[in-house]
Amino acid sequence: MIWGYARVSTQQQQVHLQLDALRTYGCQEVIKEKAAAPYIRATQS
Repeated sequence: MIWGYARVSTQQQQVHLQLDALRTYGCQEVIKEKAAAPYIRATQS
């Protein structure tokens, strides 16, 4: 299984372009992270 990782660091950034590229590459599982002060939130899709 191929895993991918997508991360954005501001509210203005969108993760969808990274997700599209990772899925095109063949990632079946992707971990998404939105890092914003003062905390970091990660989700798996």
